[in-house]
Amino acid sequence: MKILKVIFGMIILVAVFQLFISVAFAENPEQTQQRMKIAFYAEFLKLEELQKKEVVDLLEKYQLKLYIATSQEMLSSLAPILKEYQNRGIEFSLWPVLSEEDGYWVQERNLRKFSQFLDRIFEWAKENRIEVKEILVDLEPKQLKELAKKKGTSGDFLRWARKTAKENIDKRRFEKSKEICREIIEKIHSHQARATVTLSNFALEEIGFSGSTAAQDFLEAPVFGLPWDRIDFQCYNSHILERSSFSHQDLTRTLYSLTVRAKKYYPGDLSFSVGLLDPEGFSSQELLIDIEAVLAGGVSKVNVYSLDGLLKFPEPEKEIQKIFQAKPKRPKLTLGAAWFIFWRKVGWFYLRGRQFLRNL
Repeated sequence: MKILKVIFGMIILVAVFQLFISVAFAENPEQTQQRMKIAFYAEFLKLEELQKKEVVDLLEKYQLKLYIATSQEMLSSLAPILKEYQNRGIEFSLWPVLSEEDGYWVQERNLRKFSQFLDRIFEWAKENRIEVKEILVDLEPKQLKELAKKKGTSGDFLRWARKTAKENIDKRRFEKSKEICREIIEKIHSHQARATVTLSNFALEEIGFSGSTAAQDFLEAPVFGLPWDRIDFQCYNSHILERSSFSHQDLTRTLYSLTVRAKKYYPGDLSFSVGLLDPEGFSSQELLIDIEAVLAGGVSKVNVYSLDGLLKFPEPEKEIQKIFQAKPKRPKLTLGAAWFIFWRKVGWFYLRGRQFLRNL
């Protein structure tokens, strides 16, 4: 038995190493670079900010798309703002969020409540003659709130990940949730709107592996294999930078490798989200580096978190101009990036093993 365990362990390590090599040293194939399209998230901005003349003018001038976090309570006040956006040709997407009690983000456990909220949104849109062209379905595990509130070490992060895996991984529940997501997509399409879904970049570990769902199960995010109109891979570095010795350069190279992987294995429409989750930490210079890595990987649609952070600058337009200077630039491979990519692979294999054992 011990010999079998050793052999099995060696097989796993070899497989992880092979996957690590294929990602860490990935090169982007030559391709025609499309025009960069930038969008911003607006999550905690007061509605008065969204309708200020200088903000509306900025959105219109630079053709910035806006993802607006939309709660039940703000619907009535949001209508006149969106009507002005429509009149000015400003592109927007509704990003429905639930109450804190119901989980805020969309997860396997609140899909039915989210679907009911969608019914209300489309009813409201019809009453107010708001043309909803896109719905952003923000799939994130409930445990992420707990992680965001605490600063700690890499050990704390690993303990959080293990606890989350224990609570979330359930393939049978995942498959049922997948069908509810399919119904939600059909509902959005029935209202002539596009269904865009957010997904943690960690799920890219299993893209290209037919039938693998361990990472999505861990994240409570049924995505691959469903008719989403676009997948947005979220690549925020805050949690990692706060809890580890990895540098921004390490994570930017990892971002490039993930972008190449997404383009290689996902044939549909996709985008990448970058930025720091704390609006106070908004930095156009750091964003520029990340955006250049995404562009180098062949992805032209980039979503930035957040408009909240941008508007804290005395001259937001200057920050926008810096961002629009981005050109494709492949980051150098660092030892830290290689190490980080390796441990991502180890984490994914751990989740696959846990999912397998859970369903025996």
